[in-house]
Amino acid sequence: MIKIKKKALIIGASGFLGTKLVETLSREYEVFGTHYLNPKNNTIYLDITKSEQIKETISKINPDVVLLTSALTDVDKCEIEK
Repeated sequence: MIKIKKKALIIGASGFLGTKLVETLSREYEVFGTHYLNPKNNTIYLDITKSEQIKETISKINPDVVLLTSALTDVDKCEIEK
């Protein structure tokens, strides 16, 4: 019997949390990851401020689960650029 892996899309897979999730979920899922500034391990470029890019990426991959881990970690910049 062939077991088909479910698909997971990790938005922000090049960050710390995303990288750990890719490692962990790869055991159970076919994992697809995205990046914005830091390409890493075959990730796909995605600008989450562009809704059409998001729709297109999700449509192409057709994941069973989507995890959004992208974030701006510069607290001072977040305060300035709300």
